[in-house]
Amino acid sequence: MAILTLTRAWTRLEEQTTIHVILPNEIQSDRKLQVLWLLHGLGDNGSGFIRKTNLEVLTKYTNLAVITPEMNRSFYMNLHNGLPY
Repeated sequence: MAILTLTRAWTRLEEQTTIHVILPNEIQSDRKLQVLWLLHGLGDNGSGFIRKTNLEVLTKYTNLAVITPEMNRSFYMNLHNGLPY
């Protein structure tokens, strides 16, 4: 399995955002790669799922990619006085 941490600067957000991705060791070309998006809660960030769960074990035995974006305290929506997520 591979754990990737990607950081990108967004012009529209006027900040950098990080995304954590877990990929299985062997991606089977004859099967679609399943993707699980995990959205963190208010008191954590995208790395919490990697640090506090057994996602590594899950991806080791399945054809599953896990994506955990960091969205700060946006509640995953555009806010009138906040950033345009």
